[in-house]
Amino acid sequence: MDKRTNCIQWYPWLTNHYKNIIKRYKNNKFHPVLLVKGVQGIGISSLIWIISRWLFCSNKIAFKSCGICLDCSLMLSQNHPDYYFLKKNKKDIGIEEIRTILDEIFKTSKQGGLKIVWIHEPTNLTNAANNAILKTLEEPPNNTLFFFTHTHIFNIISHTLYSRCCIYQLHSPNYQESIEWMIRNTKFKKKKCEVALNISNNLPIHALKLLNSNLWNERVIFFEKILLALTQKNFLFLLTEFHENNKKIKIEWICSILFDVIKYNFNAFNFICNHDQIKIIKIFSQLIPNEYIDEIIRSWLHCRKLLLTVPGINLELVIAKELIKWTVRVF
Repeated sequence: MDKRTNCIQWYPWLTNHYKNIIKRYKNNKFHPVLLVKGVQGIGISSLIWIISRWLFCSNKIAFKSCGICLDCSLMLSQNHPDYYFLKKNKKDIGIEEIRTILDEIFKTSKQGGLKIVWIHEPTNLTNAANNAILKTLEEPPNNTLFFFTHTHIFNIISHTLYSRCCIYQLHSPNYQESIEWMIRNTKFKKKKCEVALNISNNLPIHALKLLNSNLWNERVIFFEKILLALTQKNFLFLLTEFHENNKKIKIEWICSILFDVIKYNFNAFNFICNHDQIKIIKIFSQLIPNEYIDEIIRSWLHCRKLLLTVPGINLELVIAKELIKWTVRVF
């Protein structure tokens, strides 16, 4: 059990979502169990935290918490005794962790008011933990709100839990809003921000982290090596690049470039993601027909799946095989 979260930065695209949810609480028209769904990297944790602050605040004014009452002070110090935040990095959230929370919320709140339980990724609940939560939601304790947040689109929430929640879908910000936010919060120019946002699936928080990390420089060097491999007509030259970290990400970079080649061939220039690598895109466009590009992409994706799912796989052998196949197809 963790009563703290460090995700307290606010993002402008959350404002309308925040106001929509708060309006319902102000009008007493909101379900005590709220499930917020959205992709990872748009600030879902910040939204839940700021809503919780408003709900706890003793002197709230309209949509703002006062920031000075005892409840606000406890939230700001990440030490509110009636705020139960459960987020696990491991796969399973067990029954003991859930029981610890449930034992607390059936008691009188320590501050004499509201109690809030926030469980991030309920798909990580074990069967026993999930059943304990479901039983509690049938007759929740007084003055208690439950928040569930879910970002894994491939992990399905149990139908029973889903049916007991009010569902709120959190959408990604629009492209222009994302770019403007990135420019305000970074030293990088607009074109670089656009590339980072494109290859981060329009997730501005992830894009900004990419620009501010060593990964961006790794990407630049990796594409320089691809250009060199093209001049040598041998992609096996890239094998040493996969001995380092971020092997799976480098496969994603390859696929991203190849998708851009298809877009380039169909004159869909506005949809190209890697604008800073247009030289590579043009060379591939001249060398490979679209049907072969599709075949190469599928093969790389299969390779990535093997790396993710097969324990103890011979990495060097799998990557070498893929690079040889790529060389044969291109040259």
